[in-house]
Amino acid sequence: MIKYRDFMSLSNSEIEFIINDIFKPDKIKTIQRDYSYKEIRVTILWHWDNNEKVEDELILKEDTIDCPFQKTADDSRKYIQYLFSKGVHELFKNNPYLAEE
Repeated sequence: MIKYRDFMSLSNSEIEFIINDIFKPDKIKTIQRDYSYKEIRVTILWHWDNNEKVEDELILKEDTIDCPFQKTADDSRKYIQYLFSKGVHELFKNNPYLAEE
């Protein structure tokens, strides 16, 4: 059974999994947690069609990914689905209907 989990408790490997699944970067350079703003900053390295290497910073939040480029609605949906599958969603918090059977 899924139980509520705080967003900031995601492990580096869980973060790497979803970033690789959605964006497919060449490399994830850094993962930094900012507990005061409750966000996770991920620096990725990838290349565009002209083979120019680009470094971008993604800001992961509990309900979205902020990034300096356009992401698709499917990207956003995958991210929310992934967090939900890990128990990172307010609907799981103090939910009296989630009882062990």
